[in-house]
Amino acid sequence: MAKVSKECIDEALAALRNFSRDELEQYAKDVFRRAKSFNDLKNARAYDRAMKEINDEHAKSYFEDATIKANNVMKYEKNAGAIKSGNKNFRQLLAAEGKNLSDNVSAAQKAEFEKIVRQVLGDLMPEEVEHWTSGQFDENITDIHDGKTIDDPISKKIAEKLKDYFIFRNARLVLSNAMKFDEINEDRLFRAIHDQTKIITAAKNLKKLATEPVTKKYTAEGHRNAWRNFIKKFINMDETFKHTDAMDLEGNLDEGRADEILNRVFNNITIGKSNIFTRSQVANDREAVQRKSRMFFKWEGMRAQYEYNKTFGRGNLFNMFMSDAKATANKVGAAQMWGDNPYSMFNDLRAVQQEIKPKGALWWDYTEAYFKDVMGQDKASIAPKFSNFFANLRMISTMARLPFIAIDSISDIGYIASFAQRMGISYSRAWLNQITHIFDTFPNEERRRIAKLMKTQVDSHLGYMGRWSDNNSASDLIAKISTKFFKLNRLESFDRGNRIGIMHLMAKHIAENSDKKMADLNPQLQRWIGKFLDDKEWDLLRKKNKLGLFTTDNVDDLTNDEIKEHYATTSKEIPLSEVKDDLYRKVHSMFTIAGENAVLSPSEFERAFLWHGTRAGTIPGEFWRTVTHFKMYALAYIDRALVKGFQESDGATQKIKWAASMLMGTIPLSILSTYFHNLSQGLSMPDWDQMNIPERSKYLLTILAPSLAIFAGVLDPRNQNSSGVFSLLGSPSTSLIGNTMFAPISLFEGNPKHAGKLLANAANYIFPIQTLPGISPFIREALGDEAHLEPGQTHYFGQ
Repeated sequence: MAKVSKECIDEALAALRNFSRDELEQYAKDVFRRAKSFNDLKNARAYDRAMKEINDEHAKSYFEDATIKANNVMKYEKNAGAIKSGNKNFRQLLAAEGKNLSDNVSAAQKAEFEKIVRQVLGDLMPEEVEHWTSGQFDENITDIHDGKTIDDPISKKIAEKLKDYFIFRNARLVLSNAMKFDEINEDRLFRAIHDQTKIITAAKNLKKLATEPVTKKYTAEGHRNAWRNFIKKFINMDETFKHTDAMDLEGNLDEGRADEILNRVFNNITIGKSNIFTRSQVANDREAVQRKSRMFFKWEGMRAQYEYNKTFGRGNLFNMFMSDAKATANKVGAAQMWGDNPYSMFNDLRAVQQEIKPKGALWWDYTEAYFKDVMGQDKASIAPKFSNFFANLRMISTMARLPFIAIDSISDIGYIASFAQRMGISYSRAWLNQITHIFDTFPNEERRRIAKLMKTQVDSHLGYMGRWSDNNSASDLIAKISTKFFKLNRLESFDRGNRIGIMHLMAKHIAENSDKKMADLNPQLQRWIGKFLDDKEWDLLRKKNKLGLFTTDNVDDLTNDEIKEHYATTSKEIPLSEVKDDLYRKVHSMFTIAGENAVLSPSEFERAFLWHGTRAGTIPGEFWRTVTHFKMYALAYIDRALVKGFQESDGATQKIKWAASMLMGTIPLSILSTYFHNLSQGLSMPDWDQMNIPERSKYLLTILAPSLAIFAGVLDPRNQNSSGVFSLLGSPSTSLIGNTMFAPISLFEGNPKHAGKLLANAANYIFPIQTLPGISPFIREALGDEAHLEPGQTHYFGQ
C-alpha cells in the first residue's frame, strides 16, 4: 500500500476540517482518481499533487460560493422590497400579471430562450435550418461533431454551431449562478429526452429492441432491464459513475452497483422525477445553500446520445437541441430572478408576503401551481400510457372539429386592434394592418427583422396548437399529424401573421415616438412603455432604433460605456454585469405580451386556474384536461381582451370608445367568417326575422363575441343538441367519450337506431364528417344525415 506523508495528511486535515462524512469520502475518491491520472508521478508524490490541486479547486469553490451567496441576497432584497412597497405581490414575481409584465421569472426564461435560439439559428439561411429540422441529415451532423470526416458542408456548419452552443450554454449557466464551474462537464452534451411510454414498454412499439426481439413478452422487470442494457452501450460507464458509490477508492467500477443506480434512474424517469443524482445537498435558508447538480449520463459521443434518443427519446436532433435550449433557459431565467435555489427563495418571499399582506389558502394553492408551471415541475406524466391515450383523444377531436378554424378566427382581428389601441395606436390603423398581412402575407424587410428577432415567439408550436389543446403528452405520430394539419388549414400562418403584425406595428409606433421623453408621450403609449421601462431606461434605449423600429436591437447595440454611465444613475439593485440582460428582458417582454395578446395562447394563469395544479396521468389531472379542452382560449379572451381592455380604458368616455371600436371592428369580420363558414357547409345565412328571442340572443352573441361563442360550449350556436350544463362543462373529447360509452348501452336496451346515432356522433369527433369545408354536405347526403338548420337557413348544395 502506498505511504502518504505526514505533511500531506496535515494539509488535508486543515483543508477538510469542516467537511461532512460524505464529503470526506468523496474527497478521498477525487484524490485517488486524480492521482491515478498522473503519468509522470506515482504513490505519495502523486497523492500530494492531487490533494494540492483539489484543495486549490475547493478554495476557488468557496470563493464562488461567497459570490453566489452575495448575489442571492441582492436578489432577495430586490424581490422582498417590491412586495414590501406594495408594487408587486408574490405571484407577480413569478409570471406576468397586473402591472408587472417583465420583472418576473417567466419573462426572464422567455428572454433567455430567445437569446439561445438566436445564438444558434440567427445566421443560418432558411435552407440550412430546413436541412437541420428535416431530420434527414442527423447522422451526418452527429458524426461530424464527433470528429468523423464527411463531405457535407451544411452538416459541418451545423455541427460547428452545436459546439459553439455548448460553450455558450455552459457560460450562461455559470454566469447566472444556475450552476457552478465544477458542476459542468466539459464534454456535456444535450439534456437527455426520455419518452416515458417508450421506456416503460421497452420501446416494443419499435421494430428493433435493445437486446431482444419485439415479439418477446416482457415483464416490468424485463422492460427495465431492456432499457438499462440498451443505454449502457452508449454511455461512458467510468465517467458516468465516477461520482457515485459504484466507483471504489481505487477507481474500479462495480457493475452490479452501477446497474442498481440505473434501475433507480429508470424508476425516477417512469414516475416523472429527475434522473440527476446529487453528490451532496444542503438546503437551509437563502444565506446558506450548497448545491451540486451534475448531468448524470456521460455519453460516448453525440451520435451515441442521438441513437439512444431514436429508441427511447423524442423527436430528431433539432428537437434534442430545442429541448436542451428550453431547459437551459428555464434554469438560467429562474437563477437570474430568484437566485441559485428558487425553492429556498419561494419560502423566503412567501414569508414576506404573509407579513405585509397575508393571502388565503386558496390564493397560495393557485400560486404554488404557478410556481410549478414556471419551474417546469410536475409536468411529466405519472402514468404515461394513460395520459398518452387522453392526449391523443383530445388532439384527434381537436382536428376533427377545427378544419375551418382559420376562417372562423378572422374576427380575432377585432380584439387585436383593440389591444393595439391600448398602446395609443389608432384602431383603424391596427385593423387595416392586420387585415393586410393576414395569413402572414406581404412580408417586407421590417417584418422579416421582427420575425428573426422574435423567432421563439413567432414560430412557437403552442401558437397554433397549444391554444386549442395541450399536446405535450400526445404520441409522436399524432403530434406530427396535428402539426401538418394546422399548417394545411392555414391556422399556423394565420397565427404567425397576427403575431408578427402586432409586434411590427408596436415596434414601429414606439420608434415613431422615440424622439419624445416619457412625460411627453400620449397617455396610452406612456402607460404601455411604463409597464416595462422607467424614464432613464427609455432615454437610454430610444436613440438606438434600426430600420425605423424599436426592438431588442436597441439593447444589443448599447456600448459598455453607455451601460456603465446609465448604471451610475440607478439605485444599483442588481450588479452591473446583469444590466444588459435586465434591459433585454424588459424589451423582449413587450413583444412577448403583444404576441400573447394577439394569439391568446395559454399562460401560467390559464393552466393554474383550469387544471388546479393536477398532474398528467392522474385521474383528476386527465379529467380536468379533458373537461377544459378548448376552454383556455375562452378564458384568455375574457381575461386579456375583455377585462383588461375595460380596466385600461380611463374614464367612462374611454370605456365607451373602447367597446364601440371593438364592436365595429369585430362585427363585419364576424359576419364575413360566419357567411363563409355556412357556405362551406352548403348553407345560407339564417334569417333574423324568423328567430325567436332565445335564438336571437344566441345568434347575436356569435356576431358580437365570436371568440366566446365558438369555444364556450353552451354559447356555441353550432352545438345544437346538448343540454346547457353539459355543454358548458363538456368538450369535443368528452362528447366523443360519452357517445362511444352510451352506444353499447342503447344497443343492450334494444335500441339499435339510437346506438347507431350515438356512434355516428362519435365518428364526427374522430373524422371531420360534419366540418370539412365543401365536402361535408355531400358526406351527410350520402349518409342520409340531415344538417341542423338555423331559422330561415336553406341548403345551397348537399343536405
